[in-house]
Amino acid sequence: MAYRATALLALSGLASFSNAKPIQSYGSTASGSDSSHGSMTSTHESSMPSSHGGSLASSYGSSMASSYGSAMPSSNGDSDHPHGSMTSSSPYSASSNYQSFPTQVATSKNLLLSNGFPNLSPQALSAVNNAAHGTLSNATGPPPSFSPDELTNFQLVAFNEFFEVAFFTSLLTNITSGISGFEIPAHLNSSFILDTLIAVQAQEELHAINANTKLPIPLKTCEYVFPTSNFNDAIALAATFTDVVLGTLQDVAVIFAAKNPEVVRGVAATIGQEGEQNGFYRALQNKIPSAQPFLTASARDFAFSALNQNFVVAGSCDVSGIDLKIFEVLSLETANVGLGDQTITLSFDISDFHGTTEDLAFVLISGQNVPIVQDLKNVKQEGNKVTFDADFLQQTDLLFGLTIGAVVRKGGDLATVDQVADAAIFGPALIEVA
Repeated sequence: MAYRATALLALSGLASFSNAKPIQSYGSTASGSDSSHGSMTSTHESSMPSSHGGSLASSYGSSMASSYGSAMPSSNGDSDHPHGSMTSSSPYSASSNYQSFPTQVATSKNLLLSNGFPNLSPQALSAVNNAAHGTLSNATGPPPSFSPDELTNFQLVAFNEFFEVAFFTSLLTNITSGISGFEIPAHLNSSFILDTLIAVQAQEELHAINANTKLPIPLKTCEYVFPTSNFNDAIALAATFTDVVLGTLQDVAVIFAAKNPEVVRGVAATIGQEGEQNGFYRALQNKIPSAQPFLTASARDFAFSALNQNFVVAGSCDVSGIDLKIFEVLSLETANVGLGDQTITLSFDISDFHGTTEDLAFVLISGQNVPIVQDLKNVKQEGNKVTFDADFLQQTDLLFGLTIGAVVRKGGDLATVDQVADAAIFGPALIEVA
């Protein structure tokens, strides 16, 4: 039986928030169980489209197994015990000084956490601070004046962080509710994994609040679909979207540096925090924690496009007030991109493009290097679908970690990531290697 539930933001993918049981706390003594989960198995093929039908590059298969979580709301998000008690059907039990993570409540299609997030009371904020191992900045001084482009920075950060809160809330709920596929592998320390994810979920709440409260008109949350159906794929997806965040915050920092350099300190602190997270996700995949000496640069339009193409349910929220582009989808057809020089295949729908494939080029962005530009090769068209090949010289060009692919209009300079984003028509394809 497939369940439908509401999800509030989340770029990653968990299979099922549905029928999730709220829990009170866990952490230092969590342990797995091999018992059957019975009716808790609720992963299903999604019938809910994302805004643009995008597909993530390489690693997560072709299905869009999704879930819209629905935990039972407490009567008051500020109660001392908002989440009830852990039921015996949950495969995890624990004692910890962490506050329990807030589960989703089915008050609307768009996620509202049971602690009131994104609008936290002082009591709820204190609980989040404890779980996050720190607080929002208490620095004082005259508030800076932000330009429209700088406010777009905050909009994008809030939009993405809302998604991340939903992702990690959903992941934690799937793990602790015994959703099939989300069992923590037996060789891992489940207590450590849960403690880490609880802290990350709370830290993402603070990231979202920090950005959203800077806006004259705060953003509202969206409804999302999630493309993974098991623990390992969810962790791999978390690593990919965190790589995109790490690249995009570079762009955000450059924009702030022009007029409000004091804000860059906070951006840099967030980059460091996200980098610590990603080392954890990579280690769980048996990858070295640091992928590259200099992480791949990105642009705001690429991040905004990836979120809207892959995860935001069309019409669930108004994004028209965010002055960023949403590109057409660029799909990576090659199932697994690994080590070694190789040819990859990609595709796009040309129906809304005014021109021909001769007007287009393919670009790869890796590290802090000059983008790699090449012609589309072996171009084939069936109806509106265009398929082409491209060189992915992983060993020659040392393309480790995240590489961003985009199809751009020819004719302009393509020497920087910003120039690539300005010329992009289709993208991004997110390619992860080692």
